[in-house]
Amino acid sequence: MDKNKVIQIALNEVGYLEKSKSAYQKNPNIIYDKTQGAGEDNYQKYGYEMHKIYPAVMDFPAPWCDAFVDWCMVKAYNTSNAKEILCGNFDDYTVNSCKYYEKANRLDTNPQIGDQVFFTKNGKSSGCYHTGLVYNVDDNYFYTVEGNTSNANIVVANGGCVAKKKYLIKSYKNNIDVLTLSATPIPRTLQMSLAGVRSLSLIETPPVDRYPIQTYVLEEN
Repeated sequence: MDKNKVIQIALNEVGYLEKSKSAYQKNPNIIYDKTQGAGEDNYQKYGYEMHKIYPAVMDFPAPWCDAFVDWCMVKAYNTSNAKEILCGNFDDYTVNSCKYYEKANRLDTNPQIGDQVFFTKNGKSSGCYHTGLVYNVDDNYFYTVEGNTSNANIVVANGGCVAKKKYLIKSYKNNIDVLTLSATPIPRTLQMSLAGVRSLSLIETPPVDRYPIQTYVLEEN
């Protein structure tokens, strides 16, 4: 599957605002306007269209970060392919969605472009409370498009809009330590330490019983 396809669809939705109940009751088609009728009542097109596809698990109106991801996948790859990519099924409850990946042994802590990312309170699928799509990754950050969030660069669930976010990779890898040994401050390693991705330690005291360094200058024959 072309990952850029779903990413472009998601990026095109940036700026969308969920609608108020009163605006929706007055004009149900308001959910297809990007900004008009904004409110805090979870009326939006992503959950609405996913509810029509799979009403058994996709509620409307309801919190919709996961419905946004599922909607983007369906628009990019069609319903059957989207289900396969999402490890078997749709669900607007992030805990259940994450468990599909867990059962398929497809959970890890290395975000890649095109991945669905889950945010959890306890490091387990049972603590998942928000989700989005990864559209870019560099040495320091991973960048996401998320539904039902805000523009703040922290995890915001139920924020009411589609927004681009970025997160420091190290902040989500607290149990992973990378040790780099260097005799000189290699620029890339130094930059990563200053950015907080890696820690920098200086060993200025030589080990006990270390032999002294001896330097000789010899005349070349």
